[in-house]
Amino acid sequence: MAQHFSIVMSCAAIGGLFFTSPSASAYDHWEQNPFSYIAIDQGVSSVLKEFSYINDISVIISEKVRGHVHGRWLNISSSEFLQKMSHLYDFDWYYDGAGLYISSTSERSTQILPLHGHSLSQLKIEMQKLDFFDKRFDLNTGPARDTLVVSGPPRFIAMVQQTLQVLSPEPYSVRRSESSARHLTLFRGSSVSDIIVH
Repeated sequence: MAQHFSIVMSCAAIGGLFFTSPSASAYDHWEQNPFSYIAIDQGVSSVLKEFSYINDISVIISEKVRGHVHGRWLNISSSEFLQKMSHLYDFDWYYDGAGLYISSTSERSTQILPLHGHSLSQLKIEMQKLDFFDKRFDLNTGPARDTLVVSGPPRFIAMVQQTLQVLSPEPYSVRRSESSARHLTLFRGSSVSDIIVH
């Protein structure tokens, strides 16, 4: 029977020696945490769930992410592990500050959204404040006025939409040109007055 094993290590045992990684608290963000993993014929969803457990973050995995993992990753950063895995198993990963969302690359989409009077830079600044922004995914000016084009996995697009809703509405300035003013002639007895009504 084929041997099946996986080892998730914050301490990696190699050749009888233990290489202890610094604790997660030593890092500002989980993506910087060192990560080591050995897997043989293990489901990709199972590997990602163990990854989330080690990094103490929640993970939401699309049913379209499939595959079996054969590999060894020793003492690399958690973000590097995800990058390597995503290239091997065709998935996107996105962290929205509360959970790690894993979706198949086949679920990517491009949408045109209304800016509701805001500028693209305002949207990006607000997303950075909320820790939603991810430079790996496209966020550009749209083809029509007051629109944007967003491309990426479902969760990233959803957070762009939510951020637009959070932004307070921008009042549109109403400008009337002098040519749009109406001229009225007012008769008072023998006097005549011209009045401009805006």
